[in-house]
Amino acid sequence: MNVSTGSAVMGSVFCLGLFAGLSPQDLNLSESYLITGETLCETAEKVVYKKTPQGELLLYILRPREGLQGYLPAIVYFTGGGWVGGEPRDQIANAAWFRDRGMIGITADYRVRSRQGTTPLECVKDAKSAIRCVRGGLPPTVLSCGTEDDVTPYGEAERFVRLMKEAGNACELITIPGAGHSCDWPATNPHFLPTLKRMVEFLEEHGFMPNRGSHVRSD
Repeated sequence: MNVSTGSAVMGSVFCLGLFAGLSPQDLNLSESYLITGETLCETAEKVVYKKTPQGELLLYILRPREGLQGYLPAIVYFTGGGWVGGEPRDQIANAAWFRDRGMIGITADYRVRSRQGTTPLECVKDAKSAIRCVRGGLPPTVLSCGTEDDVTPYGEAERFVRLMKEAGNACELITIPGAGHSCDWPATNPHFLPTLKRMVEFLEEHGFMPNRGSHVRSD
């Protein structure tokens, strides 16, 4: 299951580093999510959002390359891993995809058992800290989950959305029929672009990004 939240932070120009001998200008805006996660993390703006006994935790921020000023919408990604594994590089491609469409794409690192020896409680605490760093309060939330997910059961995703709505929050579940835990990533997953397209529509509906029509080809 993958969770994304919308918010707003100050925007400015961010220049992507070189990739395979190409300059940022040589890359089509709709293709930069195909850059390796390692390169995206290396070239991202890094902000310490929390200091823990296990070390500092970073936000990896990808700002639009356009000369946009003032407040811009942002989306925060937390890489899946069942509380056990996962690193920012694993799913930063999602943040890059939204960055190319005028949002500020952010991937947040958080403590997991394989790297820091922590429990799911620390994972949740870190996620809350990351969102507080980006914006106070709980913004609209959209999540995707496969119906055959054996790590985060689909029924629990449904329950999460129901409780969020009962609490007065905007929340939507994108269902991926027959998919497991990695339901819509990596970027080569056939569900990757359809899921992100619906996320764009969700964020447009809630005023978190300009409604400029679909940016995802249907072919």
